[in-house]
Amino acid sequence: MTLTHEVSHAMFEGLFARAVTVSAELARELKACGYDVANPDAGASGAVFSACVEAARRNLHPTKSPDEGQRELGRSFVRGFRETILGRVVTTALPILGPARFLPRVPGRLGSLRSDATVSVLVTGATSATLHFADLQPLASFFAGVIEGALLYSKARAPRVMVTLEPGGYRLDATWES
Repeated sequence: MTLTHEVSHAMFEGLFARAVTVSAELARELKACGYDVANPDAGASGAVFSACVEAARRNLHPTKSPDEGQRELGRSFVRGFRETILGRVVTTALPILGPARFLPRVPGRLGSLRSDATVSVLVTGATSATLHFADLQPLASFFAGVIEGALLYSKARAPRVMVTLEPGGYRLDATWES
């Protein structure tokens, strides 16, 4: 059996070891999905990460809509990821870069975290950009929250990310105030 590590351990660590409190019940659900918080691996497949995000959403945000719950987890992930070694390296320059210079760097950043998804970025104006994700996992709202959270760290005011599902992925239209 070959274990596929499409999603870096840093994604799991940022969310489940740093950003959120994992109850015993959530730990059991995550293990059933393929991720053991007590014995973390080097990473896992995109399907495992997606299932874990959904389990966390149900457990931590049961009263929110699925989209809003995943978006909240994405924002939480950014806070937790900043506490990881890789996250400190990746996010230290956000306030210096600002949103318009940070967003074009997202493809490289995502590439260091996920080999099963790609993103292209088009800066469409002084305070807007469109991100096209080729991603077979249902993580559009999670990554909308990630982009919103990262925009806040890059000193964008009032970031908003609209999600549009597309065949084989999704589009995130980001806007902010300067």
